[in-house]
Amino acid sequence: MSDRWLRYCFVVIGLVATLGTAIAQDEVSTDPLAGYWRKKDDLSFYILIANVDGVYEAEIIRSDWSPGLVGTKFFRDVVSVKKNRWTGEADIFGSDRTAKVSIKISRSGELNTRFRPGESVVWVASETDRKSY
Repeated sequence: MSDRWLRYCFVVIGLVATLGTAIAQDEVSTDPLAGYWRKKDDLSFYILIANVDGVYEAEIIRSDWSPGLVGTKFFRDVVSVKKNRWTGEADIFGSDRTAKVSIKISRSGELNTRFRPGESVVWVASETDRKSY
């Protein structure tokens, strides 16, 4: 084989690998809500948001101050209302009631969950911390 043919093969392999990586990253980044989130300024409370056929739910996966909450739903039946905005329901812990929850992702990438006027929780993405649960 000539050197020219080998260089051509390496260029093609490099382009295919780069394209495959870009496609894989695009698939991951197309769903900004799904994933691991940590309560802002609190390293003891984490949730995992999952998307099942366009409907989201969040499960508490770490709560150092209230370990009994681990495994419970933080919110459920959440659907998209427009880009980076969702709405659904959340159980009110300690009661049989539910509350409407509105969710939005800010320009800085923070997740804001608002349960009632004046009551909200801010989250930051926590992909690098997920193995510490």
